[in-house]
Amino acid sequence: MSIGLTPTARKSCFFCQIEAVETAIYITEVAKKYGDAWIENTLREANDTSNPGLPRTAFKMATGSGKTVVMAMLIAGTRSTNKQIRKTIRFSDTFLIVTPGITIRDRLRVLMPNDPENYYRQWNIVPAHMLEQLGQAKILITNFHAFLFAREFRWL
Repeated sequence: MSIGLTPTARKSCFFCQIEAVETAIYITEVAKKYGDAWIENTLREANDTSNPGLPRTAFKMATGSGKTVVMAMLIAGTRSTNKQIRKTIRFSDTFLIVTPGITIRDRLRVLMPNDPENYYRQWNIVPAHMLEQLGQAKILITNFHAFLFAREFRWL
């Protein structure tokens, strides 16, 4: 399965990173077409039970296995697909990343295309000519406390 990584990025990624991205692509794009609709149905049922209206999928990765790189690959791939298909509901150019605290939030700044140390450039996730296009994506990184604060002061 081709996930659109530059050859340099593919060589420097861990197996588990590529596997996580390929799994996300399979679940989103392929499973239903090839008779594995049960995967999507099971995920939908679990989401409806736990958090109706906010579908999500989690990938189990160990500490230090490169979850941030996987996030960068998924953002770049989704943004690229959105641009190619011309704004479909399935592929967004807006990304919300909610972290458990401000330390992790600050570490994830490397997911911002305008950050001088962004992973898209550092890991060669996208070719240089696509960095400008990626910069048009709207990425918000916040910690969950921001939502608690907003809920607390809803009356304002």
